[in-house]
Amino acid sequence: KKDIKISIDQNVLTISSEQTVTKNESTDKIVHREFGYQSFIRRFKLLEQSSVDQIESKLENGILSIKIPKQPKKAAKMIDIQ
Repeated sequence: KKDIKISIDQNVLTISSEQTVTKNESTDKIVHREFGYQSFIRRFKLLEQSSVDQIESKLENGILSIKIPKQPKKAAKMIDIQ
């Protein structure tokens, strides 16, 4: 949860994550160390109708869910002729 970042810039939704793992094992004669680094980034172009102010995200059981609601469709505006 703390490693995942979600951002929106110019109607592009970006999901990214970085994770560093360090593993140390030692016995009387041997010292074993492992270092790991993982990262990913995904970008999605959102529709113009997307309501970016109302986006919700949830992480549950290792699954990230993002809800992007649509803006309500605007009714056609009638213009009176003068």
